[in-house]
Amino acid sequence: MRSTDYVVAAHQLAQATNIADLSAGVGAELRPLAARLAWLRGMLAYNRGQLSEAQRSLLLAESNALAAGLSDDLLTNILKALGNTAYLKGEMDAALDYYQRANELATQLGAHDLAALLLVNSGGVYLSRGDIAQAMDCYERGLTRAELSGDAATRCQCYGVLALICSSYISFPRALRYAAFANELVSDLRSSRLRYLVLTDLGIVYLRANRLSWAASCLLTAHHLAQRGGDRVAEAVASISLAELRQRQGAAADGYRYARFAFSVSTDVPSIRSRAALAYARALAARSTAAAEREQLIERMKVQLASEKGEEAAFLQRGLATLHAAAGEREAAAAAYQAAIIVAAPTPYQQAVTLEEYATLLQELGERQTAIRALEQAASLYRRLSLQASLDNIEIMLTA
Repeated sequence: MRSTDYVVAAHQLAQATNIADLSAGVGAELRPLAARLAWLRGMLAYNRGQLSEAQRSLLLAESNALAAGLSDDLLTNILKALGNTAYLKGEMDAALDYYQRANELATQLGAHDLAALLLVNSGGVYLSRGDIAQAMDCYERGLTRAELSGDAATRCQCYGVLALICSSYISFPRALRYAAFANELVSDLRSSRLRYLVLTDLGIVYLRANRLSWAASCLLTAHHLAQRGGDRVAEAVASISLAELRQRQGAAADGYRYARFAFSVSTDVPSIRSRAALAYARALAARSTAAAEREQLIERMKVQLASEKGEEAAFLQRGLATLHAAAGEREAAAAAYQAAIIVAAPTPYQQAVTLEEYATLLQELGERQTAIRALEQAASLYRRLSLQASLDNIEIMLTA
């Protein structure tokens, strides 16, 4: 749905107050219209990052659609939207259930392109759980469905997420091959929303591979498209990686601006909250005048840490380590890095990055032998991922 569609939808909802109220008293003949209006209202809220409001409207849309006996593309899209909303809220069991119901309906309707996309979304849920085999199975089945249906858009999205998952768990050469396939298709996508989603995935892959000019091209375009479309969540996701990119390029002020925006949006979006906090912590660490802001963030991250686990907890521990190190509290920073490595369970890529950061701190503490062991562990993970740029950097650190 284009941003102009949301404006039109909002106007229609405001004008049709007798239906837009969508109360339980809507007559049977108006339930299909009530379902569509509730869906539009839910998508408007989703686009603004108002996930709780989106969920309420979409549940009402589902109720009206089922009461009207609908089993068409509207109900499929309502279920997909409910799955997307649940995913962003961190409600993974509910998200998977919605995706599977929508996939069954899409298959019955012969909507193979939509069924392919729903398999991709299901793969995202499995990926968040650390079930890599199930995630890859969903992505590859989605790619097969998309190829059979001739749907280039879903094929492009499959290539993008396969590139991202390979850069996290499998190998960078394979990730870059998938990224190249996606790049061939992304400029022809009609949906601006799909374009910025794919471009963000590609930007993250290129950033990890240290191909900064390619990363900048993808991420800046994704950020612009998301901003123009009013999708604050997607804008925040792109901003997280843009913050890291701009810091690597020596533009700390830009990095801080992107990170602060992402963190402000992430308050209501559990699925990106920890990554946004890490980006904000890194940006604050580079600002010598931000001591009070750093202390506030440390307290917020400690509270958040109580409800996080796995990779999300690792992101938060790394953020705490970064802030403690910036304040000269090196022992506290070392403890946070150890928690990120030992207690949490990040992806191979994130674990390697954490070990490399930890080794840098250990060298500052004068613990050379422990730093070497951490670097060797990081090198083993980078070697497994065939990430040569990072292996070269570790070789420099080992010989310094």
